[in-house]
Amino acid sequence: MPGRVLLIDDELQMLNMLKTGLETVGGFEVHIANSGKEGIQLARRLNPDVIILDICMPKMNGIEVLRTLKSKHPVSGIPVIMLSSLSDESTKMECNYEYGEEYIQKPVAIAELKKRIDSVLARTGRR
Repeated sequence: MPGRVLLIDDELQMLNMLKTGLETVGGFEVHIANSGKEGIQLARRLNPDVIILDICMPKMNGIEVLRTLKSKHPVSGIPVIMLSSLSDESTKMECNYEYGEEYIQKPVAIAELKKRIDSVLARTGRR
């Protein structure tokens, strides 16, 4: 059974590119949300194996979405890979150390993202 991935990003072009790549190359079942609010709702409904979450989004940024997800059982145990064009160390530290989540800087190759997803799924036993 393929791993279920939820992509949350406000950039539709990025969502479609990642969705197509992860379905084709990774064999994942991929669902998309183009806002933080929609992403939280889908996470609760779908219970994905992993969430790929952009940091820079309007209204509710990725850090706010992450905090909400981590405070809500049963979705609090879903691993999250943060994806962003930001490269500042404080953002990386907040994602990596405060929440124990992965951080990948954009642009990212599909093969690298697949590798990180596989690693997270193996480590957490969610697949």
